[in-house]
Amino acid sequence: MNPLQKQFYQLLRESYPMMWRGVEEARLVAPELVDRHFERCLGWATHAIGPGALQKVADGYAFFTMEVNRAQRAYEAAGKYELSSFAEANRQVYQNSEYMAQYYWGVFAILFCWSHYVELMEFYLARFVRQLPSGRLLEVAPGHGAWGIIAVSDRPDLTLEGWDISPASLTIAPLMAAGAGVAERCQYRVGDATHAEPGRDGFDAAVCSFMLEHLEQPGAFLAQLAGSLNPGARAFVTLALTAGQRDHIYEFKRESEAILMAETGGFDVLESRMAQPLRLASNVRYIPRVQALILRKR
Repeated sequence: MNPLQKQFYQLLRESYPMMWRGVEEARLVAPELVDRHFERCLGWATHAIGPGALQKVADGYAFFTMEVNRAQRAYEAAGKYELSSFAEANRQVYQNSEYMAQYYWGVFAILFCWSHYVELMEFYLARFVRQLPSGRLLEVAPGHGAWGIIAVSDRPDLTLEGWDISPASLTIAPLMAAGAGVAERCQYRVGDATHAEPGRDGFDAAVCSFMLEHLEQPGAFLAQLAGSLNPGARAFVTLALTAGQRDHIYEFKRESEAILMAETGGFDVLESRMAQPLRLASNVRYIPRVQALILRKR
């Protein structure tokens, strides 16, 4: 285990001891992967945030975890997600700067602090990043940017373009890329992937992490994503199923739903991976799961 990672873990144990055991178990899913990639991602975050970075990431992790647990309990009780439209999510979540300041770093930390996300990261690196040909990688809604920056850092023959509909969302990823030393190969711009023109952009690969459940019509988005890719290009797409979160509006219930959407939208599904948390409350109706798809544009 590396120094920055040790420092973060110690800080988390001291500040949020009730959360430590789950984080420790997540590391044990793939210790070598976590020790390598979490350490360097924390370094990028330190560059992006500045003084007090590790505390901010720890606070974001605790905030996001508690918020997700609250939303999952509400979902269990109501049998449906809290919100049903993007307009509601935008008003209550995305335009709430105080909420989003913690949200982004929580979403960043869970990549290596939630066991099922570590499983997806292992799948991403082994089955997607290492298999890609050289070329242009598109990242849709990069947020903190770690997914795409990890790929570009591991693959010096890739360049990255990140699209996000929100200008505010593009403040973190460029700083993370600079911290990783790959800023010259990463460009970020305001762009709406739901209105891409088929054949306009010609990307060789794409990454889209946990966006589908935030959309009213995820199938339409996948079709537009396919339109931004060259024939034969691969995409790595992740989503959450029966997972309560304040800004989730599309309720995926079955693994087959996203597969069918991708196939209808112009992709062949090469691989699908499902994962669920190691820790679950007893007698739950809905098991929060995550799914990763590796797709190929027809």
